[in-house]
Amino acid sequence: MASRGQSLTISYVAWDTNANAGKTGDAGNHTLRWVKDGASAAPSNSPSEVDATNAPGVYKLALTAAECACDVGVLCGKSATANVAIIPVTIAFEQLPTAAPGASGGLATVDASNRIAGVQGTKNTLDALNDVTAAAVKAAIEADGAKLDHLWETTEDDGGVRRFTANALEQAPTGGGGTTDWTADERKQIRKALGVAGTKAATADGNLDAVLSRVEALLGLPIAAQGAIVPAEQEIVRFRGDTVPIAFDLGRDITNASLAFTVKRRASDPQADALIVKSSAEDGEIELTNPAAGQFAVNLAADDTAALLPDGRRAAFLYDVEMALDGAVETIFAGAFILLPDVTTE
Repeated sequence: MASRGQSLTISYVAWDTNANAGKTGDAGNHTLRWVKDGASAAPSNSPSEVDATNAPGVYKLALTAAECACDVGVLCGKSATANVAIIPVTIAFEQLPTAAPGASGGLATVDASNRIAGVQGTKNTLDALNDVTAAAVKAAIEADGAKLDHLWETTEDDGGVRRFTANALEQAPTGGGGTTDWTADERKQIRKALGVAGTKAATADGNLDAVLSRVEALLGLPIAAQGAIVPAEQEIVRFRGDTVPIAFDLGRDITNASLAFTVKRRASDPQADALIVKSSAEDGEIELTNPAAGQFAVNLAADDTAALLPDGRRAAFLYDVEMALDGAVETIFAGAFILLPDVTTE
C-alpha cells in the first residue's frame, strides 16, 4: 500500500504485441503520463529498464513526493516503437505513518505485557483507569474540611430544585467589579443611590430586606392599593393575610351574572390545583355591590393567602374573573396577582 505524499518507484510493462512478449531496450521510446486524481501531466523523471535479461519488458519510474500527494494515480503512456503497448498501472494512496513502528511518527507498539509501549505513568491497563471512586474524589476535595457539606447547608429545597437560602445570600462576600472588591468611593456612590446610610459591613437602615424595599420604591414597583380594579388597570397587589375585599368596576350592567374568581401559579395548571377560587354562587365569596354599574367585590379570607409565601418573599401569580351572562361566558378581568409579605404576623 502506497503512502500519500511519499516518493516511490513504480514499475510498469512494455508489451510487444507481435512477439507476444515483453519489449526490451525500449525506455528511450516511451512517452509517459502520470494521471493524478484525474489530472494528466508528464512525470518529473525519465523511465529506465529494470533487467532486460531476467525481467524483459519491465521498466521503472521514480515518482516525487509531490506527484504522490493524491488519492489515486495512474501511470500510462505510449511507445514510439511499433506494436509496443504500455500497460497502465493504478496506485491508491493512503495517509500512513512514514516512520518505523515504535519510532517517533510511527505506529504504536506493545511491550511484553501487551501494554502500549512508551505510555508513561502507573495506569497501564484500561481496567486500572476505573479505580477512582466517588468517595476518593470527595475525599480529595475535602482534604482540609467538609466543604461540600458546608456548601449544601447554604441551600434549601424549592419544589425539587436547590437554591441558596436568604441567609446565605445576605452573608455572601461582597462582589467586585472585576478581580477586586468595590472601592470606598464606589460603595459610597451605591449607598447614596439606594438612599442607605452606614458602612460596608452594615447598613444603618436595616438588613437586605430594608435595602430591597428602598430599591422597590426607587423603581416605582407596585404597592398595595384598595381602589377598584378597572379594565384599564387589572393588576392586583395585596399583602398576605389581608381580608380587605378586592373591588372591581366593569362599567357595564352585570345584573343576573354569575362570576368566578381564580388565582393560579400558571395558566396551564388544572383547575383542581388553583390556589384561590371564589364564586358568586357561594354566600360571601363574590358580592355584586352595584350590578347595574358593573361593580362587585371578591372577599378573601386570611387563610386564602396565608400559605402562599412559605419563604417570606413576594410572589406573582395569575388571576382572572370569568362572567356567565345570558348564555355567554366572558373573561372580564385578567392579570397579575402580586402578593407581598406582611411584617406584622399576629
